[in-house]
Amino acid sequence: MRSAARAAAPSASGRDAFVARPFATDAVDLDVPIDASRPVASTDALLASCLHDASGRRPDVEAVRRWTVVARLDALAAIREAGGARTEWVVFQCKAADCTERFEAEIDLAVCRTKGAATTIEFPVDGKAMRARLPTGADQARWQQEPTPLHLVAASLLDSTDPDPAVIDALDAALAQADPARELKLQLVCPACGTAQQRIVDLEAQLLGTFAREQQALLRKIARLARAFHWAEADIARMPAWRRDCYLDRLDAEGFDEAVP
Repeated sequence: MRSAARAAAPSASGRDAFVARPFATDAVDLDVPIDASRPVASTDALLASCLHDASGRRPDVEAVRRWTVVARLDALAAIREAGGARTEWVVFQCKAADCTERFEAEIDLAVCRTKGAATTIEFPVDGKAMRARLPTGADQARWQQEPTPLHLVAASLLDSTDPDPAVIDALDAALAQADPARELKLQLVCPACGTAQQRIVDLEAQLLGTFAREQQALLRKIARLARAFHWAEADIARMPAWRRDCYLDRLDAEGFDEAVP
C-alpha cells in the first residue's frame, strides 16, 4: 500500500509552499508523459500533476517551467518522499576491467533536498561581490535543445555580455554549491573486487526513471483488472491503491492467468 504522506515543495519565488502527493496514485497520472529524452518537459508534467497549494490549485506547466532548476529538483524529490520513499537506490556496474559485478548505492532523499526558494546567488571574484540569477527550467530546456558554451551560459545568468574566465569559474563553482544534488558525486567501492570508484548520478534522470516505472506498474495493474473484471480504465485508476491490491490478491489466489489471449 502506498503511503498517503505529504511533503512540502517550495515554489521558485518563495512566496508560497506547494504540497506534493504521491505519483501513480491518481487517474490523472496516467496522462503524464515521462520521456527520458525530454527531461524538462517530463519534469514540467510531473510537477503540474502532483503539486498543489493550500487552496488545492495545481501550478500550470508554464509556471513550473519558470521555477529555478534547484526548486524543480527539490519538488521532484518531495513527490518521491510523499510516496513514502526515504531513499533512492541506484544500480552500477563495476568499472574494473576484470569485474562485471552489479551493485547498488543508496541515496538519502532528505539530504538531497535544499528546501530553499532563492532565485539568485552571490559569489566573490577577486574581492568583488558578484550576483547571478539561478537557472530556470526554461534555461535548462534551451541549453539541452541547443548545447550552449559555458561562457554564454554565464553571460545569460549574469546579464553580462563578456564575463572573463575568473568570473565564469567562480560562477560555475557557486552554481554547483547552490544545487549539489543535481550531479551527485558518490565515492563507492565494488563489493566483489574492492575497487574504489567515483560515480556521478543525475538525480533528475534517476527520479524520472523511477516515476516512469511506477506509472508502468500502475498501468499493468489496471490492464490485469480490466481483463479480469471488464472495468473501465478510469474507474480502476480512481480506486484507492489498497482496493486495487485487494482485487489483485484475489486474482492471484484464484490462479487467474494474466496472459493476454
